Amino acid sequence: MDVETREQFEEGKKQIAEVATRYAGQHGLTPREIRWEERGLDVSMVFETDNHQVDIPFSVDEVAFYPEGVGNDVTKRKIRDKFAGLSI
Repeated sequence: MDVETREQFEEGKKQIAEVATRYAGQHGLTPREIRWEERGLDVSMVFETDNHQVDIPFSVDEVAFYPEGVGNDVTKRKIRDKFAGLSI
Protein backbone atom coordinates (compact mmCIF):
# COMPACT_ATOMS: atom_id res chain seq x y z
CA MET A 1 0.00 0.00 0.00
CA ASP A 2 1.50 3.35 -0.98
CA VAL A 3 1.60 6.32 1.41
CA GLU A 4 -1.47 8.05 -0.02
CA THR A 5 -3.53 4.86 0.08
CA ARG A 6 -2.30 4.13 3.64
CA GLU A 7 -3.39 7.61 4.75
CA GLN A 8 -6.78 7.13 3.11
CA PHE A 9 -7.07 3.69 4.75
CA GLU A 10 -6.31 5.17 8.18
CA GLU A 11 -8.90 7.92 7.62
CA GLY A 12 -11.43 5.27 6.57
CA LYS A 13 -10.79 3.33 9.78
CA LYS A 14 -11.32 6.49 11.82
CA GLN A 15 -14.58 7.38 10.05
CA ILE A 16 -15.96 3.83 10.26
CA ALA A 17 -15.16 3.71 13.99
CA GLU A 18 -17.09 6.98 14.44
CA VAL A 19 -20.10 5.49 12.63
CA ALA A 20 -19.90 2.35 14.78
CA THR A 21 -19.74 4.43 17.95
CA ARG A 22 -22.87 6.33 16.89
CA TYR A 23 -24.83 3.15 16.12
CA ALA A 24 -23.65 1.52 19.35
CA GLY A 25 -24.78 4.58 21.30
CA GLN A 26 -28.28 4.16 19.85
CA HIS A 27 -28.30 0.76 21.59
CA GLY A 28 -26.93 2.11 24.87
CA LEU A 29 -23.41 0.78 24.26
CA THR A 30 -20.21 2.70 24.95
CA PRO A 31 -16.90 1.42 23.59
CA ARG A 32 -14.22 0.39 26.01
CA GLU A 33 -11.89 -0.31 23.10
CA ILE A 34 -12.03 -0.20 19.31
CA ARG A 35 -9.22 -1.99 17.53
CA TRP A 36 -8.51 -3.16 14.01
CA GLU A 37 -7.11 -6.57 13.14
CA GLU A 38 -5.66 -7.19 9.70
CA ARG A 39 -6.53 -10.61 8.33
CA GLY A 40 -4.88 -11.07 4.97
CA LEU A 41 -6.87 -9.09 2.40
CA ASP A 42 -9.54 -8.24 4.96
CA VAL A 43 -9.60 -6.26 8.18
CA SER A 44 -11.90 -6.55 11.10
CA MET A 45 -13.00 -3.84 13.49
CA VAL A 46 -13.38 -5.23 17.00
CA PHE A 47 -15.69 -3.06 19.10
CA GLU A 48 -15.58 -3.97 22.79
CA THR A 49 -17.83 -2.80 25.60
CA ASP A 50 -17.85 -4.06 29.17
CA ASN A 51 -20.38 -6.78 28.24
CA HIS A 52 -20.08 -7.30 24.47
CA GLN A 53 -17.59 -7.76 21.68
CA VAL A 54 -18.70 -6.99 18.14
CA ASP A 55 -16.44 -8.14 15.31
CA ILE A 56 -17.24 -6.50 11.95
CA PRO A 57 -15.27 -7.64 8.88
CA PHE A 58 -14.43 -5.27 6.01
CA SER A 59 -12.41 -5.54 2.84
CA VAL A 60 -9.32 -3.34 2.68
CA ASP A 61 -10.85 -1.51 -0.30
CA GLU A 62 -14.09 -0.91 1.61
CA VAL A 63 -12.13 0.86 4.35
CA ALA A 64 -9.75 2.70 2.01
CA PHE A 65 -12.53 4.10 -0.19
CA TYR A 66 -14.93 4.94 2.66
CA PRO A 67 -13.69 8.57 2.92
CA GLU A 68 -14.58 9.02 -0.77
CA GLY A 69 -18.15 7.87 -0.17
CA VAL A 70 -17.80 4.66 -2.19
CA GLY A 71 -20.21 2.03 -0.85
CA ASN A 72 -20.93 3.90 2.36
CA ASP A 73 -24.57 2.75 2.49
CA VAL A 74 -23.52 -0.90 2.46
CA THR A 75 -20.85 -0.30 5.10
CA LYS A 76 -23.24 1.60 7.38
CA ARG A 77 -25.90 -1.11 6.98
CA LYS A 78 -23.35 -3.78 7.91
CA ILE A 79 -22.43 -1.88 11.09
CA ARG A 80 -26.05 -1.11 11.99
CA ASP A 81 -27.10 -4.73 11.55
CA LYS A 82 -24.31 -5.99 13.81
CA PHE A 83 -25.43 -3.74 16.66
CA ALA A 84 -29.12 -4.36 16.03
CA GLY A 85 -28.39 -8.07 16.38
CA LEU A 86 -27.42 -7.47 20.02
CA SER A 87 -30.96 -6.24 20.71
CA ILE A 88 -32.62 -9.43 19.54
